[in-house]
Amino acid sequence: MKKKILAALLLSVISASLIAGCSTNNSAPAGEGDEQTQQAEQTEKAATEKPAKKTNKGKYDNIDADSVPIGVDEVEFVNDDGYVDIVGRIYKNGGDIEKSYVSVTFEICDETGARIGEKIVAPDNALKAGEDTRFDENLIWELDEKYYHNVPDETVAGYTAKIIDVKETDADEAELEATISDIESAIKWNKEYDKAQILLDAAMQKYPDNTDLKLLQSELDTEKAKDAEGQK
Repeated sequence: MKKKILAALLLSVISASLIAGCSTNNSAPAGEGDEQTQQAEQTEKAATEKPAKKTNKGKYDNIDADSVPIGVDEVEFVNDDGYVDIVGRIYKNGGDIEKSYVSVTFEICDETGARIGEKIVAPDNALKAGEDTRFDENLIWELDEKYYHNVPDETVAGYTAKIIDVKETDADEAELEATISDIESAIKWNKEYDKAQILLDAAMQKYPDNTDLKLLQSELDTEKAKDAEGQK
């Protein structure tokens, strides 16, 4: 009888051990569940957060006359007939665009270093590699009047300009867009068909495969035909 009881007890112990072993193998190690939960929460948070806004802060801090593709130098402020002008020089020192219009945005600070506004300088002449142009523009529209009108020379001499953006526009593309705009105005609004045809002929010689120009030629022919029909 004692042997049977001992055997039964031994079987119970073995069964309990096996059950405990399975339970241990099927459960995650201590702390692993919390870590997985945290990772899931972090992933979900990252997916819902907006990407960081890109800025040009510091991008142009070291720009000078020799910077590529665009250099800027000789920047200063001067009084001109009672109004403050920003003057300087822009250099095209290479780059992928053969000929471009350049615009430079300056952040302007007063003699104390306080920000007082921005100024976009955009010379009218396009530049090729190796060329430069001087700019001289007033600040009438960009700043409060107290910063641009009747400002003492010693105060103006303390103004500073920091470059915060530089942009290049392909000159051929810009000129084509301007020409298309002129042709559209001549056809649609001014009914200047001869002028439109002259502009179209010149543009088509330079851009013979341009779809917009071909459409404008068709539109011009249609409008001329309508007017001719109406005069009968």
